[in-house]
This record gives sequence, C-alpha cells and structure tokens, in this order.
Amino acid sequence: MTWRTAVRTIALLSLAATTLATDEPAPQQIAVLSAAGNVGELPAPADAWSSGHTVSRGLSPERLAELKELQETLDSLPSGMELMRTAMDGALDVNRTLGLDARVASLLVLQELVEDIDNARDLGVAGGFKEVLKLLQSDEVRIQSHALWVLGTAAQNVEEMQRHLCIEVEAMGPILRLLVASSSVEVRAKALYACSALVRAYPAGQRQFEETGGVSALVELLATEEPLGKLSRKAVVMLTDMLMHAEAGQEGALGQALLHNATTLCGSVLSHLDSVTRDAQEKGVLLLEQMVTPLWQPTLRASGACAFERMAMMLRKWSRACEVDGDCDETHERAEQVAHLLGGFGPEGA
Repeated sequence: MTWRTAVRTIALLSLAATTLATDEPAPQQIAVLSAAGNVGELPAPADAWSSGHTVSRGLSPERLAELKELQETLDSLPSGMELMRTAMDGALDVNRTLGLDARVASLLVLQELVEDIDNARDLGVAGGFKEVLKLLQSDEVRIQSHALWVLGTAAQNVEEMQRHLCIEVEAMGPILRLLVASSSVEVRAKALYACSALVRAYPAGQRQFEETGGVSALVELLATEEPLGKLSRKAVVMLTDMLMHAEAGQEGALGQALLHNATTLCGSVLSHLDSVTRDAQEKGVLLLEQMVTPLWQPTLRASGACAFERMAMMLRKWSRACEVDGDCDETHERAEQVAHLLGGFGPEGA
C-alpha cells in the first residue's frame, strides 16, 4: 500500500466512523418485561419500528457532499512519482538555483519515498536511479553520502531492486570507488551501507562485489582504519554476513580474497577479541565463528597467517570471564565452541 492509498483509506474510515456515530438514535425503550411485572405494553413488531423510531444507515446529502469533497482533495494530491520527480529535480538542482542544504533536503525526501517498494520500483522504471548514481560524482560529500543512502535504502532486502541496481544501473563499481577513495568517513560508511544492502541474501550481488574487488576493499579498510573505529566495525559486520550467507560453489573469489588478506583479517579479529568493549569482542567472535566453518577452514589453514592458538586462548579467557562477572550469554557459549574448533587447526601461524 502506497502512502497515498493509506491516506485515502484512513480518511474514508474516519468519515465512515463519524457517519455511524452521528446517525439517528436507536429505538427508545417503550416497554419492559421483568420478574417484578410488566411495565407498559409491548406493541406489535411493526409498530415498534414506526413513527420516528427507525435507524438510518444511509449517508445524508451533506455527508455525500463531504465525501465527494474529500475524494477530490485526495485526487488532487501529487502521486509518489510526482513527489520523487520533484525531489530528484531538487537534488540535481536542474534550475541551478538551490543551495547545498536544499539539495540535501531533497535527497532526504527521496530516501524516505524509496523506502516504499512501489515507489522504488517506479523510480527504477523511470530511470531515476541512474540519475542518483550521477550524484556520486559530486564534489560535495554530503551529496555523495545522501545519494548512497538513497541507493542503499532502495535495495535493502528487496531482490528485485538489488538486481536492478547491480545489473541494470551498474551501481556497484561507483559505490566501491567511493568506499576505497573517499576521504570522508561518512561517505565511506554510507558506501558500506549501500554495498551491504546490495549483496545481502543476493548471491549475484555478492559475486559482483567479490569480482570487482569488494572483499579486498573491506580487508584494506580493516588494515588502514582505526581497529575498533566506526568503519572497521561496519566492515567486520558486513564480512561476517557475507561469509555466513555464502553457499558452496560460490567461495572462489571470496576465498581468494581471504587467502591474500589473511594476515590483515586475522589481525583485525585479534584486535576485536582484545578490545575492552563488549560490542567489539562479540563482533570478533561472530566473524571468527564464520571463518572456522568447513567452507572456509581450508583457506585459513593454507594461509598459515593466523595465530590460531592465541585466538583460542583469548576466546577461552573471554568466555570464562563472564562466569566471574555473572553476565554469560549465548555469545560466550559460541566462543567456547569456536575455541574448541581452533584447537584442531594445527601449529600457530605467524
């Protein structure tokens, strides 16, 4: 249901409720039967509903006129496509009259509109996302970051839109270039968000991400950013998600990227496990849990780059510390299981 349909439905239901509430009153009580005796006389059924005691369920002429006026008002509202076109024109500043704040505001409106799958589909059919993609070339980081937000919002958990943006719009390459090259943390964070939305539960998008160097970009981000900073944490989450949803036969490019970047990847895991923050520790456990599944074990063993014994020791220490603090949960149990698996990985790497 689009926002326009929802507004119409709510308005009509409200009007209907008002009509029923203000109709003529129900028949008044004219006789009573009780154990104490009868009060009054019970008329024949035909008489009880005559002489002003009927209940009208129809709409009065005034109500019909009100309903017609409401319908005309709703019909005069702009459609979702018209609103998106206006927002797109504002973001592109087609008349060259708007300032940066107004253009960003237009992108925010567009981002909210494409949360609706019908709106996102309509914008795609109209070629609107190709125009959004052009905004990634802007010199203004706020325009770039909000354009990325639009793309990520449209793609999130909707395979139809993921396919449109990956295959027809070819958005992955430009997004990855900003992830690698932008000096803005906000732009890179929104690029990660958009990439994640494009690949989640969509194998074709994940393959495209891998084939265009996305995994290497993620691991490079882990190597160059603050180990526990905003971007590193987002990269760890995305990589965990990719490893979790990879299927047998799809591990080629991803496996090669892990093999070539194993030292950096395992170093990031150690940084997370060694953190003093619970959130970072848990993210490290969840990533490592995926790294030691049967699909990825051969790659990690072949790399010889991960300090498995040290990881196992840190996991056991962390999982047992909760017994002292009294805050053990499922993640601690999983840490023990991962530590057990790591024990079979052979000699400690470099």
